[in-house]
Amino acid sequence: MRITVFKAENTTHKGLVAAVGWNVTSDLYSCGDDYAIWCWNRDGKPILKLENIDSISTDLQCYPLTSHWNRTGSGSDIFVVSCIDGSLHISNRTGKEEKRVQAHAGSILCVRWSTDGSALATGGEDGIVKIWSCSGMLRSTLAQSPCPIYALAWSPSSDQVLFACQGRLIIKSFQSSIKESHWDGHNGLILAVDWNYASNLLTSGGEDGVYKVWDYHGRMIYQSSKIDDSITSVAWCPSGEFFAVGSFNTLWLCDKTGWVLWKEKLSAGSVLRISWSNDGAQLAGAGANGFVVFGQIVDRKLEWLKLSATLRGCGHLRVYDMVTNNTTDLEFCDRVVQFRLEFRHLIVATTNQCYIYSVSNLNAPHVIDVKYAIILIKLCQRYFMIIDSFVGLQLFTYDGRHLSSPKCQGLRPEFLLERNVAISTDTVAFIDTSDHRCRLSTRLLSYQ
Repeated sequence: MRITVFKAENTTHKGLVAAVGWNVTSDLYSCGDDYAIWCWNRDGKPILKLENIDSISTDLQCYPLTSHWNRTGSGSDIFVVSCIDGSLHISNRTGKEEKRVQAHAGSILCVRWSTDGSALATGGEDGIVKIWSCSGMLRSTLAQSPCPIYALAWSPSSDQVLFACQGRLIIKSFQSSIKESHWDGHNGLILAVDWNYASNLLTSGGEDGVYKVWDYHGRMIYQSSKIDDSITSVAWCPSGEFFAVGSFNTLWLCDKTGWVLWKEKLSAGSVLRISWSNDGAQLAGAGANGFVVFGQIVDRKLEWLKLSATLRGCGHLRVYDMVTNNTTDLEFCDRVVQFRLEFRHLIVATTNQCYIYSVSNLNAPHVIDVKYAIILIKLCQRYFMIIDSFVGLQLFTYDGRHLSSPKCQGLRPEFLLERNVAISTDTVAFIDTSDHRCRLSTRLLSYQ
């Protein structure tokens, strides 16, 4: 597995790019110290320039995909921008400002939506961590420290916040009965942290040139070797299987235990922020020299019996028969975001369609149109299941006929990942992580 990286076609920003973020429709927003906010497509082409804001931007995040189905209408497609003058701007997808708040006495250094989308957390130059409603109303002051808060992240359950104070990592709960946990993380200023909702693992990076992986108890799982430059950004892939690390002119792709899968040299300056697309197939980085960097995950390989399928490029899948030594190349107009090879079928999901191939005939697929990003594909003998970013679970036959969309009260589709969902000929089984007990639920399919 590796990353193919390309820079945006031109430097639309006239200075440093401070942050980037993907929205629910897989468009990318970027902001910087030129007062401008730009919108990009997945191919790195600028779509439009949104309205300028009246202060230099420091951070940006779009409303999380994991909460998109909990809101409806335009309210689910918003983004928030923090600024150097302490103001917080909540805007819709067209850039129209819906709410502005004077949030901190000094610069806001980081802002993050909660996993469930019900709140915002901000960290400032004044050393204060504040919690806000999604409409911009102050709920509480969570913590006060003597040093600036450069990075923070929410827990998967949205009831705790991880933040960095100089070289220490601190987890603060909203419940006063739960004791604050903290530990020494780095031998210098911590510049970036992230907390993955799928794996419940944390990662951090700082001025000491080291990135680390932690469990949620603060026990270190991995520490990288030291480099000469600061680690300026870290970001988990939505699936929790790997994460990206940014530094000066360098981008790393690492597995969840911290080992490097791929290293890419750039010419974008320090990568100040990294953001993953909702399907986990693409990432973007904010370059200090004014460039926005895009990266595509390629060379993913799956095997089933005598067949292997390898993603060779953004829209190029190669199927290889190890017995006959035959190779079939499948070309797609759109980017491949997910694919699965099992039970004599190959299912390929692109940004707009889902292709259903029989391994005995790779020239005549059934095609299903999809509207939302597909997160996961699971196969069994009689049918297959896709999990998308809005509807949730959907079951189809191998001729493309829709069977059902199983529902379960309180189910969080974003938690239905490879290791906690399974299907058989008459049952869907999944681990329900909507509460802390992580109970196992099964659902019988209603078809003959």
